Amino acid sequence: MPYRPTALLTGSRSLLQRLVDGAHVVVTSDLTAFLPAAAAAQRLLVEQLRAGVASRTMLVAIEGGAPPELARFSASSRARSHSTGASTNVMNGAAEFTRGARSSD
Repeated sequence: MPYRPTALLTGSRSLLQRLVDGAHVVVTSDLTAFLPAAAAAQRLLVEQLRAGVASRTMLVAIEGGAPPELARFSASSRARSHSTGASTNVMNGAAEFTRGARSSD
């Protein structure tokens, strides 16, 4: 079978190329690259989405249990996040987004 060394060489070369290409892959979650060119006001909005408050906001849904159980879990998760310092502000559904209500101020 004279084609086997060629197939082995081609397969090895392909695998090596994939490893080299894979070492240079950059993954990003910035979807603004897909937006068309924008006016000044739109560029400001996009910049706020990249680096403003919205870029540092995380929404979490807790589902799958009885309401009292979910409420207890939610409250304990908020307490843990606050106590570890992993979060600067945990709202937990409350409308307390005022300067005086934040524990970090």
